[in-house]
Formats: sequence, C-alpha cells, structure tokens
Amino acid sequence: CLTLVTGLFANNRLHQLAEADTFLYEKATIPMEDLLKMTEGFQRIRMNLLDFVTTEVPAMRERSRKLIQELRTNIDTCSSRVEPALLTPHEQEIFTTYKTRRQEFRVATDEIIALADAGKRSEAYSYLSVRGREIATAYQQAIHDLVAAKVAQGKDLAEGNTILAITASKLLYAVMGFSVLLSIVLGILLTRNIMRQLGEDPGY
Repeated sequence: CLTLVTGLFANNRLHQLAEADTFLYEKATIPMEDLLKMTEGFQRIRMNLLDFVTTEVPAMRERSRKLIQELRTNIDTCSSRVEPALLTPHEQEIFTTYKTRRQEFRVATDEIIALADAGKRSEAYSYLSVRGREIATAYQQAIHDLVAAKVAQGKDLAEGNTILAITASKLLYAVMGFSVLLSIVLGILLTRNIMRQLGEDPGY
C-alpha cells in the first residue's frame, strides 16, 4: 500500500513536470521560431524593395514585387501564431505596437512601389533611404522588443520549471523517507504483537 501511494505521488509529480515542459515549449520555444522567421521576412522585404527601386529589368522588378507579397503573407502567418502565446499585458502591449509599426512599414512600402511604378525612381529611392529607413528601423525595433519579451518569458518559465522539479524531488524523498520509517515502525509493532501472542519478548 505504501509503495502504491509513493508511486502515485511520483506519477502525479512527473505529470506536472511534463505539463510544465509542454507549456514552456508551446509558449516560449515555438514562438521564438516564428519570431525569427518574421525578422528574416522583414529583412528580405527591405532587400527586395531596394531591388525593385534600383533595377531596370522588368522581370526582376516583378519578381521582387511577388516576393514582397509572399513574405508579407508569411509574416502574417507567423504573427498569428505568436499572438496567442503572449501571456502578460506587457507582451500584448508590445504586440499592439508591433502591429502598428508593421502597418506603417507596409504603407511606406506600397508608396515606394507606387512611385517606382510611376517612373519616379529617384523619389522612390529618396523615400526609401530617408523616411523609409526611419519607418523600417521602428518596425525592426518592435520585432526586437517582441523577441526580448519572449526570451524573458522563456527564462521565467524555465526557472519556474526548475523550482517545480526541485520541490517535487524534495517532496518525493520526504514521502519515501516517511514510507520507509512507517514500514519500520509497523514492522516493529507487528513483531511485538506476534511475540506477545507467543509469550516471548522480542528483545527490543
């Protein structure tokens, strides 16, 4: 019976640790992968936008235009997976800022493309180099803030899991020790009872 109780207790604690590890993976590890894809996608959009403005080859311009749209879609997909993993009001506030900066960058990108399409390449390049750079920098900072928030959250969750594991180990050892002690006491009492019934003194 004591072995069963100890086993059930250990199984319960292991289940808690497994759930904590799963939570850490879903809320911190997976979102980091998406955040890295968002960062990569953003930088690739900037590169393709520069190519679009500077190249004179129509086929290359259309290739850049198509890639920009595809990268936007990929960023949106990653963003939709990151948002549910934000656990605190602070993280949600950062994400709101991120969405604002993303929209500003997209508006600027569309305006630069429109200028280039209208044959105003010098104006498009000037917009890209000055105002566009400022908007892109703000967007990049918003992504960086999201990454920093998720890193901090992952650290907190990992530390919590460590404390949970240490506590579980201490409790398990305590239960095992109590079980052993109880087994010894019960053994002594049982032996005394048997010896008493036989009319003998067990000697302790």
